[in-house]
Amino acid sequence: MSNQINICLACDNNYAKYAGVVIASVLYNAENNDNYNFYIIHNGLSEN
Repeated sequence: MSNQINICLACDNNYAKYAGVVIASVLYNAENNDNYNFYIIHNGLSEN
């Protein structure tokens, strides 16, 4: 059975790189049978 795990992060440009680390860490440590849905709440992140 596959698990759905929802993860919501709120960030601005100052925190965006750390949000990326959180996402990478979750996926790196994920078990094969888990499905993650990431939701990012922001108010206009820059392309950088």
